[in-house]
Amino acid sequence: ARDAGGDRWAGWTVVDVRRDPRLGMIVTDGKGRVMYRFDKDRKRVTNCSGACKKAWPPVTFTRWNKLRVTGVDRDLVNFIERKDDGTCQLTIAGWPMYYFAKDQSPGETNGQGVQNVWWTVAPDGDRVTTAPGSAAYGN
Repeated sequence: ARDAGGDRWAGWTVVDVRRDPRLGMIVTDGKGRVMYRFDKDRKRVTNCSGACKKAWPPVTFTRWNKLRVTGVDRDLVNFIERKDDGTCQLTIAGWPMYYFAKDQSPGETNGQGVQNVWWTVAPDGDRVTTAPGSAAYGN
């Protein structure tokens, strides 16, 4: 048996999903930290460095044999090599993934809609801009 106090997935890239009460199914890491995508990026290209990268730390990709994916099609998961520091950044459906530095605990979505360019991510890699059905119900 493993040490129950240890992090079973330390050193791994873990992609998971959870149901957010407002946003529906969104992508998280293994600790429940929410991932975001940036409208100013292009597929396989990050446009977030410097001060942007401090506020929106890239989700790092370790290696293929240390990847655990649940709830997302594994074929959508890949990585890019960042030109600014050479680290590998996780991509989903080609979009670079980020955390939001102001999300302090698992499941927080404080980055949702920031500057109208930062969005939580659906399991298919699409950005989540509104809650499911919210426009229809006006709430």
